[in-house]
This record gives sequence, C-alpha cells and structure tokens, in this order.
Amino acid sequence: MIFGAHSRLQAIFKASHEKEEKVEEKTKSKIITTNEELKGFYVVKGILCEIIDSDRITLKDNISYCVILLDNNG
Repeated sequence: MIFGAHSRLQAIFKASHEKEEKVEEKTKSKIITTNEELKGFYVVKGILCEIIDSDRITLKDNISYCVILLDNNG
C-alpha cells in the first residue's frame, strides 16, 4: 500500500509541473501561487485520493493566504 501511494504522489508531482507552467503565466496578477503551495496541495491530494475523488479537492490562492478546499467549501 505504501508503494502505491508513493507512485501516486510521483504521478501527481509530475502533473504539477504542467500546472506550475500555467501558474507562471499568471504572474502578472498580484496573486502568485508558489511551488511550495503547489507541492503541499499535491501531497494532501495524493493522501486524500485514497478515500475520496481527487476532483473534489481544490486549491484557492489569495494574496495573503492559500487554502485547500473540499467540495469548494470555504
């Protein structure tokens, strides 16, 4: 089970690079999602995907904080 989780996390981190490129395109905005925020999001998503659908987990970044939401509640 640990190996399965590890491979899922690797796949999620790999997919995060594509999303990081999109985030870099948005740097003209005052809101900047850092690599640390993205990595934290993907770790949480990788852990929770064992018990819930990963599409229910989203990241919302603001100027002063970043949150991880379940079912867009927040």
